[in-house]
Order: sequence, then C-alpha cells, then structure tokens
Amino acid sequence: MEEKFAHIDNGATLVGRWSHDGAGILTAGEDGQVKIWSRNGLLRTTLISGGPPVYSAAWSPDSNKVLLTQAKSLVIKPLSPNNKATKWQAHDGLILKVAWCSSTDLILSGGEDCKYKVWDTDGRQLYSSLTHDHPISSLAWAPGGDMFAVGSYNTLRLCDKVGWSHSLDKPDTGSVYDLVWSNDATQIAGACANGSLLLGTIIQRKAPDGGPENNPTRVVVMLVITMIKVVIHIFDISSSSSSNVTAPLSHSHEITQLAVNQTGSLQERHVAFIDKNRDLYLSMVSTKGSNRRCHKLGGGRWSVLRCRDLKTSVSVSGGGDMFAVGSYNTLRLCDKVGWSHSLDKPDTGSVYDLVWSSDATQIAGACANGSLLLGTIIQRSKSSHCYVYNFNTPCIIELRDSNTSMILQAENDLKMRFQLESVSISSDVVLIRDQIDEKLIHIFDISSSSSSNVTAPLSHSHEITQLAVNQTGSLQERHVAFIDKNRDLYLSMLSTKGSNRRCHKLGIMVQSICWNTDVNILAAMQDSALCVWFFPAVVFADQGLLRKTVLLKDIGEFGKSPSIVSFVKNHLTIRRYDGTVINYPISPYISVLHSYAASHSWPQALSLCRTLNDDILWACLAGMATYSRDLATSEEAYAAIEQVDKVMYINHIKGIPVKAAQQAEMYLLGGNISEAESILLQHGLIFRAIQVSILTHNWDRALELALRHKTHIDTVLYQRKKYLDNLEKIETNEKFLRLQSEIELDEEKIEQKMAAELKLNA
Repeated sequence: MEEKFAHIDNGATLVGRWSHDGAGILTAGEDGQVKIWSRNGLLRTTLISGGPPVYSAAWSPDSNKVLLTQAKSLVIKPLSPNNKATKWQAHDGLILKVAWCSSTDLILSGGEDCKYKVWDTDGRQLYSSLTHDHPISSLAWAPGGDMFAVGSYNTLRLCDKVGWSHSLDKPDTGSVYDLVWSNDATQIAGACANGSLLLGTIIQRKAPDGGPENNPTRVVVMLVITMIKVVIHIFDISSSSSSNVTAPLSHSHEITQLAVNQTGSLQERHVAFIDKNRDLYLSMVSTKGSNRRCHKLGGGRWSVLRCRDLKTSVSVSGGGDMFAVGSYNTLRLCDKVGWSHSLDKPDTGSVYDLVWSSDATQIAGACANGSLLLGTIIQRSKSSHCYVYNFNTPCIIELRDSNTSMILQAENDLKMRFQLESVSISSDVVLIRDQIDEKLIHIFDISSSSSSNVTAPLSHSHEITQLAVNQTGSLQERHVAFIDKNRDLYLSMLSTKGSNRRCHKLGIMVQSICWNTDVNILAAMQDSALCVWFFPAVVFADQGLLRKTVLLKDIGEFGKSPSIVSFVKNHLTIRRYDGTVINYPISPYISVLHSYAASHSWPQALSLCRTLNDDILWACLAGMATYSRDLATSEEAYAAIEQVDKVMYINHIKGIPVKAAQQAEMYLLGGNISEAESILLQHGLIFRAIQVSILTHNWDRALELALRHKTHIDTVLYQRKKYLDNLEKIETNEKFLRLQSEIELDEEKIEQKMAAELKLNA
C-alpha cells in the first residue's frame, strides 16, 4: 500500500469524506476552509477559504454539491463556481453533525441545541425533534433512506425518515461520536466515548393493532463490546431475568457476518455465519457450550448472508423461514436448517449484496459486472427465477423463464442504491426510474419471455422522484402515477408507446401516493388535503369528470406532514408527523362498482347507483362506461349528474351508423384526438379523419392528411377560407397560400362532395 500525505489545513482537520463516485475527497476543519482533493492527493479546488470552523460536512447524492456547517447555519455549496450557494439558519446552537441521504435526498442535522432536524434541499424544515438532555453527537442515514439513527450521551435513537422515533435505547457508553450502518441496513455500529464499540441490530416486530395491514415496528437490540473476537454473544431478550445471557458461541476463525432466523420458538433458533475464510456455517442457538455443533454448509468465498421470514400466507406446507447466499456467479436459496431450496448460476460475477422485499418473496442483488439481479421466490415450483438488469444498457439481458420477478430495492457495484420510490412492480410489469437520467422510467413486461419484453421508456419533462403502478386489471389497464421534482402528480398509460403516451396532471404539491391493492383507486397526500381518486383513468375517457370522482379531505385532522402507509380494500393507513398511525375508511361501494365495471355488469352497476343516488358514484360510472365504450350506461350516468351536453353528444354518437366512427367519437368525447384519428384512418374513413382536425382547428394536420392520401385537398382549402372569412382575417400560412394559387376552388362542387361523403358514411 502506498501512503501519501498532504498538508490540508492550518487547524485540526475535522472532516474527511470520499465522494459517492470515488473521484474526490472533501476535507474541512477548524480554519473554516473547505477543500476538494483528487484521490492522488492533489488539491482540486478550495470551495470556502475561511470562516467559522466546519464541524461536519457531507456530499450530495450526485457528488456535485457539498453540505457543510457554519456555526448555527447549514450551507449547500455547489462545486461549480457559477452556481450560487444556499444558506439558512438551522439551529439555535452550534451544529455538530450533518448527513445527506443518497436515496431520498433529505438532509439531517443535529447540534448543541439538543435537537435533530430533517430538511429538504431547499432549506425547508420537515421535522424538528423535542429537546434532548444532551447535544446530538452523531447522525447516520440507513442505506435505503427509510430510517436514520441519532446518537447522543448514553443515547441511541432509531427514527423513521420523517423524523419520529421508532425506539430509544440508553447504553452506558458516554457520547456516541459516530455511527455507521451495514450495507443491508439491518445493523449499526457506533464509536463511543468510553472506548467501547456499540453494535445494534434492527428487529422488526408486528404491531398488535396494525389495522387492516400490520405495520412493522423497528426496535434496536444492542451489544456493547470492547474488542471484536471469534465469539458470538447470545442474549435471550424474550426474558427479563438476569439469566438471559447464555454462554457465547465460539468459532475457530474470526466471524465476518452472521444472521439469525426470525420464526419459530427459541428451540428452533439457528444462526448462520461466515468466517474470515468466507466459509459458511450453521449452528443451533438453544444448545449450550461444547454441545453446540457448527455445520459447514459450503466453502467458496461466500460474500453475502441474509435471513428473512417466509409469510404464513404463502402456500407452503408448514411455513418456515429461509436465507439467501450469494457468491461468484451464484445465488443459493436455503431452508432454515441449511439445505438448499435452489441454486441459480447468473452470469453476473460476484454478488456483492442482497436485499429482500418486506414480504420475503422477492430478492435483488448487486453484482460485480454492474448488473442488478432481480429474483422472485416461486413457491409453487421448486426454484427461484432471476432477471438481470444491466445499468449501462437499460434492458433485461437474461431471462431465466417466464415467471414474474420483482424488486423493491438494490445496490449496484458503485454502491448506488435503488430507493423504494424509484421502483414499482405489479404482476406483469416492472418499472425502474433511470439512475442517470431521472426523467426516464424504464418499463419491463415480465409477463412474457420474448425478447420484446423491454418497451420504450416513458419520458417526462422533469426529474421523477416517486412512482407507483396500479396492481389490478390486465396489462392494457396498467397505469403509472408519478411525482416529479416540482411535486406535481401525473398519470400515464403504459399500454401505449413512444410519443403516444399521454401524461395527465392530477394534482400539485403532492407528498406521497399509494394505489389500492384490490381496485384501481389512487390516494395522494397533498399539502392541504387527502385526495382519493376513485377512478383516476377517467382522464383518458373524459377529463371533465376528474373533479367529480375525487374525494377531498382536509389534512388538518391528520396533523402536520402526514404520509400514506398503505391502502388495503376500503381502509387508508396514514402515519402522522409524530409516528401515530390512523386508519381512515372510504366508501365500500366504490370497490363494488369497480367489480361490476370490470365484469361489464352494467345493469348491476346502474342498479347500485340508482339505489344510493350518490353523485360521486354516478360520475365514476359515467367515466367507467365511457372508458369501456358503453353508450347506454354512459348516457344514463351523465344524465344523473346533469351533464346535458354530454347526453346530447352521446345521442349524436348513437345516431352514427358506422361502428368505427362511433368508437372514434367516443375517443373525442374524452379528448383523445390522436386515438380517434388513428381509428378512422385504420378503417379508411379519411374524410372523417380530416374533419376531426378541421373541427379542432388543427389546419396543418388536416392539410397533411389530405396531401398524404391525395384526397380532399380542395375541401381543406375551402373550409379554411370560409373560417378566415368569418373571422375577417387574411391567409398568412405559406402552405395554404401556395396551394390556393395552384388549385381552383369550386364551392358548389366541394359542397356536393362533402355531402356525398357524409351520405356514404351514413
């Protein structure tokens, strides 16, 4: 190893941080100077040349900005000299620690005012804690960004990303000076003032009153040691007696990783561990002393070890738990006793890290070749199935079989972790936001094993921060809702491709979104209200109905900055600012109406709406029937909500004898002009397609269609002339001027030709 030394500051150097891309080093200290160095030790730039001492600093997720402390203020300083720095007063006392989450882009700060606070990158305060007994001495975000840890004098606190506390522990360690998470966010280590090493493990337990969907409660189980040895200390935390410390488990080599299964009784508890030789062992915890036998499960430089529960709702005989092990070109799924369920050989190089979904049915792996390994546990068969997603060329490069594969989060070879909000999955599609260009959403059809399962990405005008895909219906009914960096909410169809994908704006200042698990109902938390769109796809049928199909609930009863946790059946689970969980019910009749519409049981749907006579139900039925092109049901539903113009237009559509023209007019009713034009052109109704463009005053498109099909050019010129004469305007379009000079317009002949076309279609 080559050592290099560089003179950095005149005072003590208090901060040294590698950038996320590994290209630079940030240093700061008592003299107030902030410098960026190359990895060869050469000074690149001096961001700040003087000022108050800098006690803590952090890199932005893209490594283009630096967060640093200046007394009571926080400063975000871009590396580019042309960009202005952002500065705001954050605390009433000296700021001692900061952390910048690479997943959620949230900022965490703590100081001598004995408070920790959560901020966004604009300096807006999202959370402020109560005053602690002692100053905040350490902060650390979990790799996934869903929680963080706070250290103080004899204090370790685990918090949700919003800021409220999961658990509070009081170890006798003095001040906790620094905290570091493991890559899988299940363990945390702390450097303590008394020279001890604080080790903590995150334990998930079910809340006894979790509502319609139990919510996990995280608890930190800690171990304080003064030296890491070849011994595993075992504590029975189910008992409060003094005998809860059992004899340690001893091994012949240093242990690098360990994991314990989570289900069954204490007698069924097993620990799997990897030693420094990367050999994998399994031992029973219930036996004591020399009676503990360690069984070697395999050699071969094992690098990853995880234990996860298998939910009892999965159809596996007897239930149980399992763990996954990754190695070079290897992914193995094992039973709790150690024998192998399945062995996969993806061509990915070493599997550096594995992350399970919360229900233990999906797994994702970060691979040495820069690929993302996606797998799902298929219980009805005897193997696991994998996709490989390549970061450099965003496509699936290996498909093991046609079974579904899903992911919640993972990490690539540069330790760039997928965040929960950037990936969304359903039974037939996987959506992943691009990690380089955050305006793109990559779409993978996992219901098919053909090579065409990668469709064109969905592109947006701004960076996308959160996305969610609906869970019910066919692939043709699949919609994605996403929030951009301006906190605007959009909805888009996935079945259409390329430029034909329309994005409709549903709301502004949206904080969180969640689809219903059973029907296509979307809930969103805005700054001032809880919004529930009972039929969000109505924007593709009739945008005018959107406001009539939404439930608005004032946000006041949910407190400050609430977030949606889950949306199951007719129950919304909402978490308040202080961590309190609230169950908010919605009408169960909406789900019944959705089921009738899905099965095209329109008489039953009409009967339900007539019985309840609710405007929201009638509006939803009008949108559903229009979306499904059912004219009779649409007419009655529109009449019930007094949409007279729509009733008259539907009567006009019913009078059109050509079925293709009827379908096109239904698309026009919903404002989908391009789809209507496409249907007309496919069925050879050129004149009607041209008339659609003329009626919408898209004259250039009307002329383009006439020239392409070499028909009705004079008709377009004639109607354009009549339109301008009525407005007392003169022609300025060069295309029309040139054609008018070349083509003689016979008004009587053109009128006869138009009448003949209409009569022919009739």
